[in-house]
Amino acid sequence: RVKSSFVQKLNRHTSSFVGQDQTFLISVVEDNEYHVSFKLP
Repeated sequence: RVKSSFVQKLNRHTSSFVGQDQTFLISVVEDNEYHVSFKLP
């Protein structure tokens, strides 16, 4: 489940967010390029 607040908290640094079902790991390569990793429990 990806919420709007999840994207709003994104910054220029690598950030990790813990959701109810899984952990989201976002790596910011460039201003408009994102690498998203989903870690299932």
